[in-house]
Amino acid sequence: MIKFMNSKTIELFGGYTAEEITEKPFINFIHPDDRSRVVNNYIKRISGEYAETRYPFRAVVFGGVVKWVEVNSVLTEWNGKPATMNFYTDITEQKRVEDELKKSELFASATLDALSTNIAILNEKGVIIAVNRAWREFALNNSMDISSSCEGVNYLGVCDSSEGSNSDEAEQASAGIREIISGNQREFSLEYPCHSPEEKRWFNMLVTVVAHENITKRKLVEAELRSLSYVVEQSPVSIVLTDITGTIQYVNPAAEKTTGYSRDELLGNNPRVLKSDYIKGDEYRVLWETITSGKYWKGEFHNIRKDGTMYWESATISPIFDEDGMIEQFAAVKEDITERKKAEEKIQNLLTEKELILQEVHHRIKNNMNTIKGLLYLQAIEMRDTAAAGALHEACKYCIPYGDYC
Repeated sequence: MIKFMNSKTIELFGGYTAEEITEKPFINFIHPDDRSRVVNNYIKRISGEYAETRYPFRAVVFGGVVKWVEVNSVLTEWNGKPATMNFYTDITEQKRVEDELKKSELFASATLDALSTNIAILNEKGVIIAVNRAWREFALNNSMDISSSCEGVNYLGVCDSSEGSNSDEAEQASAGIREIISGNQREFSLEYPCHSPEEKRWFNMLVTVVAHENITKRKLVEAELRSLSYVVEQSPVSIVLTDITGTIQYVNPAAEKTTGYSRDELLGNNPRVLKSDYIKGDEYRVLWETITSGKYWKGEFHNIRKDGTMYWESATISPIFDEDGMIEQFAAVKEDITERKKAEEKIQNLLTEKELILQEVHHRIKNNMNTIKGLLYLQAIEMRDTAAAGALHEACKYCIPYGDYC
């Protein structure tokens, strides 16, 4: 039973008078989903057992409004009987910000995972604090130890200790990353070889992550999100975020450039505004069934820009889940592959043309061989010299296999 509330607590519960609150069961003001935790802690504390001292829960205040509060509870006495003194702090806004940050973090993480580029996020000491799916898959596909190539590894330390033929590039990479971390440069790139036993490979390292020094956990999260946001905004590939109905909620500058539509024109619209009739409806149905089942989809789109020109995109679409494991958004990462498609079409045309030329050459050779065979045969039947006639007949035999093949 509530025995006393000061004016600040009454203000927190908004709309009640002291008389309306006093002598009421406090359980009436606790959200049903949190009652068990709060009541159990109360019973333990009153009984002298150990219980949580400071923790958050949802309070139902005047008018049924739900607020997040943090309670700091201590054991005391009231009229000679065990009681608890509770200090409440309204953390509703803090919770809202944390939820928004979590959603942004999930979006950024899903977006980075959809990128084909290998990405690692480093802190101010050069330690890897996050990697995307491409980075992790590259490590696994190259028989690398995840524990020595992903989160928790000091990337600068790995570069500094590099030995062998690529040690010069490792030293350049280390120096460039340190310049970014110190704020002396905004961007650093380095091309370097990374050959495998099966093939020769070259990579381009682009460092654009900006680190910030913060003094609270919230600030650290915000700094990380700013870094992820910078990657998304500066990405050369199109990134589109929609809700579960397919309504566009976010596009990055690359998406505006590729489609020809402005951000304002795309927000609130549906991606079908870009759809051409080249791809059949069944393929879109399979796409939708795949992502709504919680899986990611990868494929190609044939779309129409605002100016009416056609273009091809390679796309990866991933679902974004909330803290309860429910899908709340979809993130699409798309790359313009029109030039690649044109090159493939040109190569295919050249191959077709080559095949036609070869067929024509074979046909002509066949005709010529048949002519030669006929002349040899006519000459042979007119020859009086048996040995010479036999040689001509033998020569005819060599024309038959090629002519039949053609």
